Amino acid sequence: MKVFLSGALADPALLEIVLDRPVETSAALLPGHAVLEPQGGADRLTLLCVAPGGEASGVLLELNEADLARLCYFTGWQAGDFVEVTSPGEPGPVFARIDAAADGSPWDAARWSARNGTLGCEIAREIMLGYDRRPAEVVR
Repeated sequence: MKVFLSGALADPALLEIVLDRPVETSAALLPGHAVLEPQGGADRLTLLCVAPGGEASGVLLELNEADLARLCYFTGWQAGDFVEVTSPGEPGPVFARIDAAADGSPWDAARWSARNGTLGCEIAREIMLGYDRRPAEVVR
């Protein structure tokens, strides 16, 4: 399954922790969407929302069932939360999790990396220590 991820989830170091493997991603855009800063601390995920005229940047990557299970554990999402989206230049289906419309500031990857990247990766390590040991509901 090819997925579009954005915000902190597009960070290769964080993704490698969550998926427990090296990742190969390609840069991608999602027209008609925006990536918004999360409300709260470094443990909150960015929002990918519909935004007419907007363009969300992120990454594309192939996930197998085990990868998807790990991603859902980390985020608190369900596999059924992903919907098909159109990413320019991609001939096949691409899936993304789209959040409800929200107000917020645009995501700034460079600022997140400088301020919260290390902490975000440490939080990911702590959460993923519970994979296969604790229910996801307990983690988030």
